Amino acid sequence: MVPQVPENKAMVIYGRRTRMGGPGFQVVTEGGRSPMPIIENAEMMDIGPQKVEVDLRDAKVVAGGSDKMARVSAHAVVRISDHPNDIIVAVEHLLHVNHSDVGRMARNLLEAHIRSVLRSNPFEEAKDKIRTGIMVKNLMGMDLIKLGVTVDELVINELKLRGETSEVL
Repeated sequence: MVPQVPENKAMVIYGRRTRMGGPGFQVVTEGGRSPMPIIENAEMMDIGPQKVEVDLRDAKVVAGGSDKMARVSAHAVVRISDHPNDIIVAVEHLLHVNHSDVGRMARNLLEAHIRSVLRSNPFEEAKDKIRTGIMVKNLMGMDLIKLGVTVDELVINELKLRGETSEVL
C-alpha cells in the first residue's frame, strides 16, 4: 500500500543517492509514493498555516519628540511555502523542527519587527495600522523566506499610546 500525503503535509523521501547537484531528497505534496525499503526513509512535514499573535504593552515609540510606550496587538498567518524552490529550502532547514517551533520563530520575528518599525518611525506615521502592517509583513517575509516560510496575512489589531483610552486609527 502506497502512503498518501494528507492535506497540509509534505512527504520527504531521503536516503538514496541522487544525481550530481540534486538536493538529496524528494518532496511529495500530492498523491503518494512508497520509499524503497532499506534504501530510503520517509518523513511527513507539516506545511499548514499557523496563526501567531503578539500583544505588546511596552513597545517604545517616538511621539511628540520624546520616547513613549505603546500597546500593540497583532496577528500573522504563516506557512511553509508551496513554491518548489522554497519548499526545498524549508526541508533543508526545518525537516526535523517541530511545527510549533516554526510558529514560535515567526512570533519572535513578528515581535522584533513591530518593535523595529515603531522605533524607527515617528508615531504620527506609525499609527497608520495598514502602513505599519505592510512594513512589518515585508520585513518579516524577507527573514522567513530564508527558511522557506511565507507570511500569508499580517494584521495590526490595535495600536495606541499607553494611557490612551480610544484606539488610534
